[in-house]
Amino acid sequence: MLRQNRMRLGVAAVAAIVFIGLGVLVISASKGRASASEKVEAATQNDWTRSARYASRADKQTGKSGGTGTAKNVKLALDWLVRHQADDGSWSGENYSVSCRKPDDPCANQDGWHASTGPSLPGFDVGVTGLAVLAMAGRGNTHIEAEKKEYRESVDRAITWLLKQQSESTDDAKRGVIGHSEREEWIYNHAIATMALGELLLGSGDVDRLAAPFLAAVEYCLRGQTKGYGWKYTYQSIMSDSSVTMWMANAVLVAKACSEAGLIKLDAEKIETSLSSAEKWILAVTAKSSGVVGYQAPGDEGSRMQGVYGKEFPFDKGKMLPHTAAALEFAITRGKRGVEPLLKWEGLLVKTPPEWKPARGSELSSISFYYWYYAAHAMFQIGDKPWKKFNKSLKTALRKSQRTRGCEKGSWDPIGEWGIAGGRVYSTAMGALTLECYYRHAKEEQPKPKDD
Repeated sequence: MLRQNRMRLGVAAVAAIVFIGLGVLVISASKGRASASEKVEAATQNDWTRSARYASRADKQTGKSGGTGTAKNVKLALDWLVRHQADDGSWSGENYSVSCRKPDDPCANQDGWHASTGPSLPGFDVGVTGLAVLAMAGRGNTHIEAEKKEYRESVDRAITWLLKQQSESTDDAKRGVIGHSEREEWIYNHAIATMALGELLLGSGDVDRLAAPFLAAVEYCLRGQTKGYGWKYTYQSIMSDSSVTMWMANAVLVAKACSEAGLIKLDAEKIETSLSSAEKWILAVTAKSSGVVGYQAPGDEGSRMQGVYGKEFPFDKGKMLPHTAAALEFAITRGKRGVEPLLKWEGLLVKTPPEWKPARGSELSSISFYYWYYAAHAMFQIGDKPWKKFNKSLKTALRKSQRTRGCEKGSWDPIGEWGIAGGRVYSTAMGALTLECYYRHAKEEQPKPKDD
């Protein structure tokens, strides 16, 4: 299984159940969920259900895994996200500040290169909504059960909005797509929203509401892949890039888990073909000498936002290795360890720890939530001394930089490389997801050595 098997917490037809032994208040939906729960009961022996009981276990696992003290940071981030969710259930990187408690003194969105309250780029609301939902689900919060009533209601409204964004077109190039927009990078919207629906399906078992739209979204991922390689911005593109490929491949991995759990029906051979093709792409863009995974060519530095930062690009690409980190986590999930180029990938991440260093004068910024997210999950899987060293830097970078006062409390400034695309919602959701690395994914078992 891709994810760690979780003990089931059945959906009860009550408003709240107090588990005294765990000291957790479980807020449950009051009606109408039994059928979905029963279907999951019958469908799978190895349930991955996320619940408020899981959140309690997550806190205990956090300490064992090196994340002592981070649970508070995650909860503060989730609280900020709930406060800044739009009435229609979405989150907006561009217009989220309309939900600020003090409209005359809103949270700052951009810093440094834009006015402090300047907007992020339009067209990514589906993507940042998906990230916010993933952050909720990372601590076991679904639309059926959650740590707080506010979390459950927030996720429920987000699902309603996301499903309205899904195309009902009969055209193969559009059917099942979530979040198509005029921006060519809309494919990120689809990949992230698909992941979000899949993790909620795994966490809640709500087959009735989520299975069909999630399956349609995944089938688009499989159908739209570049033959023999990864994904790019368009349907069955002749090109691929590592960024889109890893988001889409992770959506397929969630689909694999759902299929194995009996929550959807998906051809296992199609899944394996897709994942093997993505792996082929990653190896094709890995530099033989350095081991750096490139964006579109072996070892290249990756893409840059064009025309938004002025004359000088303010980030140090040498301190950001998102594609290498994503490749390492992907390979480990695929059951591969201790071989090249994984050893090089691990070494690169160890040498490139997180550092909260904004751009000042001629000094370039090293802030990249994108890199830290993938690297944290990958290094957690590596464990031992490399993880302890990396984790120390990770906690320092994120815990000290989280806002602690006013309407911004619980959020992170969107001053990382891609903060300009998704604004404060993006940086806060990614910060929370990164600090959920201690429990969000199970430790993958290391393959046993073969006998000579």
